[in-house]
Amino acid sequence: MTSIDLPDASFDAVICSHVLEHVDDDRAAMRELRGIIAPGGWCLVMVPLDIRRERTYEDPTIASPEERERVFWQSDHVRLYAPDIGDRLTAARFAVERIRPFEEFGAEMARRCRLLNADYVWLCRPAQPAGA
Repeated sequence: MTSIDLPDASFDAVICSHVLEHVDDDRAAMRELRGIIAPGGWCLVMVPLDIRRERTYEDPTIASPEERERVFWQSDHVRLYAPDIGDRLTAARFAVERIRPFEEFGAEMARRCRLLNADYVWLCRPAQPAGA
């Protein structure tokens, strides 16, 4: 994820669902995702999200599977995201739109899709360079 062996602008669409919480350097992974998106393309990002938190929590000293599960909700996660993931995606040069399925599509549709209230979707498009 942090060094994708593909040419830049290889894809019009990418879905990255529940991957970034497993990657040690998620910022590098986000930059790689940005690099493989073609102009006019998009990337959907979903991660486990604690909407009660203000800031994403990560602590590389937490290494035991039991402690990771307690703190990050799963033994192979390396962080617990908060809604500030949008800032991280923006820093990777994406224009980011947060989609809240329960609000955007309605509770019935969100439940039919087996989504939780905290299952936000981040629609990421290549940001326009400054002055463009």
